[in-house]
Amino acid sequence: MQRLVRLIPGMSLAAGACACACAAAPMQKSSENTLTIIDLRKSDDEIRKQAMRALQNTVTPMFAVENFGFETWIERVTREAHSRYDLDEFASNVARSEAEADSNIHVLHAVEGMSHEPSPAELELHKHMKALANRLARVLLGEAYMRRIEENGRKVDGRLSLRFYPDREKKDSSFCPQLGSHVDGNLFTILHSDQRGIEVLDPSLDIPPEAILSHGMPMIGEAKEFEITSDHFVDPFAECSRPIADYLLVTVGNSFLRLRDEEEAAAKPLCGVLHRVNYEAKTRGMHRHSIPYLVDIF
Repeated sequence: MQRLVRLIPGMSLAAGACACACAAAPMQKSSENTLTIIDLRKSDDEIRKQAMRALQNTVTPMFAVENFGFETWIERVTREAHSRYDLDEFASNVARSEAEADSNIHVLHAVEGMSHEPSPAELELHKHMKALANRLARVLLGEAYMRRIEENGRKVDGRLSLRFYPDREKKDSSFCPQLGSHVDGNLFTILHSDQRGIEVLDPSLDIPPEAILSHGMPMIGEAKEFEITSDHFVDPFAECSRPIADYLLVTVGNSFLRLRDEEEAAAKPLCGVLHRVNYEAKTRGMHRHSIPYLVDIF
């Protein structure tokens, strides 16, 4: 039997829950369900046109980028993390335990003010991620806004981290995601993964954006239920034939919505991206590494 958790706007879903909600009426699907992939070798004007189209009129505003140019630094940081943070020992402990929902570890904080000294590779990767974030911010928010924040002594930056998901076997039909459904609170997120597992709300679903906007917010008065089951999450890279590591996934967070309303030149997404991680290794020893860069204005 499939385990379901009912989600009422105003109630957040704890990490590890098996579904993000239940529904009273079946959802209708549209025919559009293709991930936009943007080649970063194009001009900013071309990228802006593609990105604007990808973020409009959908409850899953996102796109992927390719040819980002710092793949070797991602590989190096991932490789170093195994010895630097004892990830192989962590994987062995998970394999010996019955834990399912919490079988991932969050490491690699390559930003100022964190407790450990970042390695040269981590700092280099952070530099490349920051440069890409600033390019995308100019594309999505407009040059005028970027000049304004720079004049005010603010900057576009982000928190770089690595999440490690050791392989595990699917034991039964109640298999739960390792990272529960949520919407990021920052401006937008740039995500690299070396294995599939990221799942987003199916963009072809006919669901009001208010269902996503109210996710995790306190409600006053009677709450209307929007019913979303685990089956309503999809792999955004399902139609991509190349390895997932060739791409970076860019997803809108809740902070973007404030700038959407304030900045005329900004992209106009309807809501942030509801997503989760549900990784099942295809072969023993095939671990998943994801590197999210949570971009915001500081």
